[in-house]
Amino acid sequence: MITLTDVLHKIQATVGPDIPANHLNALYRHYASITDQLEETEAYYHKKYGSGTSLYFPLASYEHGIDLIREVYIQTSGTHPKELDTRKAPAQHEKLYLFLYLQPMDTHD
Repeated sequence: MITLTDVLHKIQATVGPDIPANHLNALYRHYASITDQLEETEAYYHKKYGSGTSLYFPLASYEHGIDLIREVYIQTSGTHPKELDTRKAPAQHEKLYLFLYLQPMDTHD
């Protein structure tokens, strides 16, 4: 099962070892979704936000994804999320992924 450490290591490998997780918010916009449609989700984020880097991780369950999103948010921002949008939960029989979209702050697509 994917852990917070796994996610943070993959982010670190993507943005570079010189950027600690708690500074990510200052240098990167990052967006998260739980999806069973990786290609469609990536296309949506690219169209909405412009160029960026996509990361995805297999999930054990929808709740596992919600917990990881919350933990990543806390680690990268130092605060707890006020709320998470959980209205569009994919069907439980589908293979679910945590999808992260990272975009440097200086990107203006």
